[in-house]
This record gives sequence, C-alpha cells and structure tokens, in this order.
Amino acid sequence: MTLLRAACIQMRSSTEVAPNIAAASDRIRAAAMDGARFVATPEMTNIVDIRPGHARPKIRAEADDASLAALSALAQELGITLLIGSLAIGLPDDDRFANRSYLIGPEGKILARYDKIHMFDVEVGDGQSYRAGDRSVEVNAPAGRVHVLIRARAIESGSFVLAPAQGGRHEDGRETYGHSLIVSPWGEVLAEAAHDAPGYILADLDLEDVATARARIPALGNDQAFVFGEG
Repeated sequence: MTLLRAACIQMRSSTEVAPNIAAASDRIRAAAMDGARFVATPEMTNIVDIRPGHARPKIRAEADDASLAALSALAQELGITLLIGSLAIGLPDDDRFANRSYLIGPEGKILARYDKIHMFDVEVGDGQSYRAGDRSVEVNAPAGRVHVLIRARAIESGSFVLAPAQGGRHEDGRETYGHSLIVSPWGEVLAEAAHDAPGYILADLDLEDVATARARIPALGNDQAFVFGEG
C-alpha cells in the first residue's frame, strides 16, 4: 500500500467526557465515510478542564475508561487505524492522571500506549503541574510505521506529520488555536483547517514520498561529529 487517506479531527473538548466522545465519534465516523483509513484526534480528546480539582473526579483508570472503550469499538466498527492524541487517564493510588496517547488498530485492539514527554517537570500555578514521560514509542500499524512524536518537523524527519488540534474557547475558559495540519515530508501543507471550529481535514498520503524525501535529504543517516566551543 502506497496511498493512504488520512484525517485529523479538530475538537473543542468541554469539561464533560460523554459529549466529547460523542462529538469525536461523529467526526471520526464522517472522516471514515470520506475514505479515511488512518484518523488522528487531538490531545485531551476526552476532557479539557484546567480548573483545580474539577477534572480528576471524572477521570478513570484505563481499564474503566469509557472513552477508550468507545473509541476502540468505533475503530473496529469502521475498520480504521485510530491514533487518539491523548486521553486523561487516572493513575492507580494517585490524584494525578496521565496524558496518554493510544494507537488503536482496525480490530479495536490497543497497538501502543504513549505517555506524553515534556522537556521538564513544571508547576504552572493554580494547582497545575506537569511531569515528563520517559519513553518514546514507535510501532508497526496496518497504515504503516507510526512515529507519535508529532512535534518532530516533517522535513527534518522525512515523515508525514499529522497535527490534529483543539480549537476555540473551551468551557473552562481555555482558548486554543485550532488550524489542524497535515504536512508532507517536503514540508508542503497538504490540508489545513483554516479556523478553530470543530471538524476534520483529509489528505491522501503517497507513502513512497517518505523514501524519496529521505534519499534526497539524508538527514537521518548523516550525523556529523562536531565540537562546541567559544569563538
């Protein structure tokens, strides 16, 4: 398979899980009906609530999480590969929760889990804190090999980059930018949501472009030694 139709779901997640999963499911289904075989949702697909103490009572452990179960069942129903940008997942015996991404195969099975990596631990005030993950993940999926660190730029990695986003003013007061993107290994924008409203974007990916780009710009295979010093 060299051609793959991919979709990014753009959301405006609220402070309640059930309507967020209903909204995500509707857009995933619509994208699949438009021919998408690989669909990606944004971070915090199941809930966005930055108010101290408000989100944790609504968040469940992975085994009990209704959003993960619903989206896994939907991937199986539609026969698609689904990359959930992240879900807020409860940690055992802990008031904190993980910002965890899931790759779901067309059979509805979890192919990979990934807790988001940050550059550093940070306390941002108002009771919010973020802790760095410690492991990157790469996995063979029916749609191809997936590199879930979408922060890596397309040209540098010679990869297609799918960047689904949250967009608009959220129920908890947070504002996010939207403008989801799908970018080719050449840095060409193949699809963009030109707004911050919920919806989805589609692009047909020619997977042979990855090998072509990496052959012409062999950045991944030509690391050079260098010495850092003062002038």
